[in-house]
Amino acid sequence: MVTRLVVSSTPWVDEQGREVRRHRAPIDRAEQHLDGSHLTELWARRQAFYPPDRPDVLERYVGDLIAARDPEEGHLAVARYRMEDIIDRVVVPTLCIGATADPYAFPELGPLSQRIPHARVELIEGGTVGLLEAKAAEYAALVLDFLATS
Repeated sequence: MVTRLVVSSTPWVDEQGREVRRHRAPIDRAEQHLDGSHLTELWARRQAFYPPDRPDVLERYVGDLIAARDPEEGHLAVARYRMEDIIDRVVVPTLCIGATADPYAFPELGPLSQRIPHARVELIEGGTVGLLEAKAAEYAALVLDFLATS
């Protein structure tokens, strides 16, 4: 059913990665305060991982946090997923996109792409956690080229 696959800023999480995540403090959860200072805390916690000249991207992130029932659940789901049990099922042409300024996912690009036969790796220089919002044109060009040539 799938003829091509694109993964972007996808960390490789095996048992060692799950263990690290079990002991990590929550990323997107802060104790709610009536004065809204928890939003400032979340903003400050994530600010270094977003382009400094794009406060709109960070603002969108905070808005998404407000809208989410449990904003930490995505991180917890990644930590539970047993990639090593199914990675060998990926047999279609795969594009692995790495954002070079993403301190969480970028170091995992090699370990992930090495486990996917014939993976094509592309980097977006200066791409951060907010890759799709901040570098949409570069991202789209990579995906369209991959779809046209694979």
